[in-house]
Amino acid sequence: AGKTTLMRILSGAAQQDSGSILWKGRTVAIEAPSDAQALGISMIHQELAVIPYLDVGKN
Repeated sequence: AGKTTLMRILSGAAQQDSGSILWKGRTVAIEAPSDAQALGISMIHQELAVIPYLDVGKN
């Protein structure tokens, strides 16, 4: 369905092939994660355990 691809493009982790991104009423170019961060966009991954053998507090 393209949800992950959309999020990767919005967060700057992937480049779009076509189309444009409209953010808060203006067209923006997101070419790197720093561009997304400057716009206040970030991606939180669903995988909750960064290091599987550590508990929540240590992760």
